[in-house]
Amino acid sequence: MDHEERLRRHIADLISAFEREQMSLSPVSVSLALHPNSLEVTLCGAVRPAELALARDGEMARLLERFYAAAFDACKGELEQAVASILGRDMTRSKLAIDPQSGDGVLLFALGEARPPTSTMHAVRYVGTKSPEK
Repeated sequence: MDHEERLRRHIADLISAFEREQMSLSPVSVSLALHPNSLEVTLCGAVRPAELALARDGEMARLLERFYAAAFDACKGELEQAVASILGRDMTRSKLAIDPQSGDGVLLFALGEARPPTSTMHAVRYVGTKSPEK
């Protein structure tokens, strides 16, 4: 496994643990796309079956979308810091969008300038994941 793949795996594990511990979401899979100024994370199968059933009603689907966005906004600070630290980039903002009818979601991290590397141990302890092998 090369350095970039270890980095991706580390971030995916970090986000999976955050979603599970802070958002009560358990995505079936987490995939990442790193772009020059952003990190896009796709969460497949993140919504619980009861919410999928509830989301058949359009009004309830919109309510669930707003709920997940607000819940993420309330607790995203430490995740932003951890991802920024791993990538060595400033974090300008982030957003979570969940589609309760499909059960999938997207996390978008807007990245700023590069910054000096720092330890990611606080992030690792926070979400209970292991640091990537060297």
